Formats: sequence, structure tokens, C-alpha cells
Amino acid sequence: MNFSQLEAFVNVVRLKSFSAAAKAMYLSQPTISLKVKELERIIGAPLVVRSTRAVTLTALGEALFPFAKKIIDLKSRMEQEAVRQQEGVFGSLVIAVSSTPAQHLLPPVLVRVAKAHPQSCFEVLRSDSSQVMDDVSSGVAELGVSGREVKAAGLESFPLINDRLMVIAPTGDVYRHLHAPLTADLFRKLPFIGREAGSGTRAWTLSYLSRLGIAESDLRQIATLPGNEHVVAAVKAGLGISIVSALAVSEDIKRGDVRGFELEDNIPARAFHLIKSRKRVMSPLAAVVAEALTEFCKTLKI
Repeated sequence: MNFSQLEAFVNVVRLKSFSAAAKAMYLSQPTISLKVKELERIIGAPLVVRSTRAVTLTALGEALFPFAKKIIDLKSRMEQEAVRQQEGVFGSLVIAVSSTPAQHLLPPVLVRVAKAHPQSCFEVLRSDSSQVMDDVSSGVAELGVSGREVKAAGLESFPLINDRLMVIAPTGDVYRHLHAPLTADLFRKLPFIGREAGSGTRAWTLSYLSRLGIAESDLRQIATLPGNEHVVAAVKAGLGISIVSALAVSEDIKRGDVRGFELEDNIPARAFHLIKSRKRVMSPLAAVVAEALTEFCKTLKI
């Protein structure tokens, strides 16, 4: 049994396809198939059920997959640590980030890393959640942080922290009668400020409104704006209501610049995710940033 056999098995299961695993590992499909067969021969029993639709695991495959994945993950971490110890942490890192984490998660983390590793530098590409995935997938960015979970082949995501979204409204007389949670009827009647296409907040908001029986066409949408700061500024000015991350608006609510309303308790949470490529071993600097970001998010209370 060797690492290449285990890695082939793990990628076939992760990507649910021999051909996708072959692309991810830059090998031919017959080579991937042979490596999995060799592993099955060594173990003495089938691990996967091969069909024209998708690859599924046998009962033994289900039992052994977590061990195989852990071995491959530990191998990757060992390689990263070896590089880090030999080369040190320096150089440049490109990070693609969506609106909310760009403002509220990444800056304090980069400050810490820059102080600990002064020879490092960072380029932050701020865009919507869809573009973040594209940037990491294409290799433009080594890491990404987004409010949407990745389901694309070749990428993997790790949850960082659950986000709490809330309704915000102006403080004027027109909105003084509002109380939480806002009804579907109010969402239809009040002017609504939406986020741009591709935004994770937009996708979550439309899903939430759909649970209330509200289609996007039902909204009295008065504006579509990019980024939390533009939305919050528009609400402060009295343009209408919106749904934003609590991270982006907590200080404005404390100062009384806008009114905030909690949503129902039973709605699905939205999480921020760290995104990386499956094809690429993280650079020492990327590994340090990923670890620092994970630890920082553990200290936050939203």
C-alpha cells in the first residue's frame, strides 16, 4: 500500500468520478482505476461500486475512507511543514475575498501575520462570492474566503464561522412601527435594497424570502448595490430596508444610525468558508494565513 493508491482512492470518492479524479491528479483515467484496483487487491475486498452514473462506496469503503483521507491530509500537512521549516514564511499571497470577510475578518488576521512575518506581503482581491471561487479555481488567488459553500470540482472549502444575517431599516418615522420578525407582507410593501448578482448575501436573502413565500419579483426593489457599506449607507439615508450581515452593521445599530431586526430562530445559518484548490499544496504563507484566520474566527461572537 502506498500514498499514490490512497490519494487516488480519496480523490475518486471526493469527486465521485474516476475521470474527475484523473484530471485533479494530472493522470490518465486508466492509471487512477489501476491504483484503486491495486489498493482493493491489497485490502482483499472492493472499496467502490463502479457504475455509469456515479461512484459509490461499499460498506468497507465507507469504513476505510476516513482513515485514507486522514493519511493523505497528514501527508500534505507534513509536506507543508517541511517547506515552511526549510524556507521560512515570506513572499506574496493573493487572497480572493467577498465583501463581508474583506471588511471584518481578514484585516486583523493580516495585521497579525505581517507582524509575525515581516517579509510577507498580500494582495486582496475583493469581489462577489462567485468570483472568489473562480479566482481560486483558475489559480489567480491561492486562498479565498466566501459566504457560499464550494461544490465545484477541484476546490475544497472549510467552514470558518457562522454568520448572522438581519434586517436593517432607517430610523425615520415611516419605519418606527416595525418589529421583529418582519412579515412577508411588509417585505412586499417596503422599498428593498438588494445586493449584486453573485453575492453570497444575495443568494442567502433570496432563499430566505422564498421560505416566506416571496419571489424576487414580489419585492419593491428600489436599488441593487455592491458591498455591505453601500447598502448600509443607503439605509442610513432612508432609501429602504435590506438584509445584511450582523458583522457589517453591529456598530451602526449601537450608534442608532439604523434599526436592526432579528430573523426567525429556525432559519438555516449562513457560514463563511475558507477556499483552496485541491490541486495545489499551500505555500507556507498561505498555510499561516489559513491557520491564523481559523483561530481568529474561533474568538468571534456574532
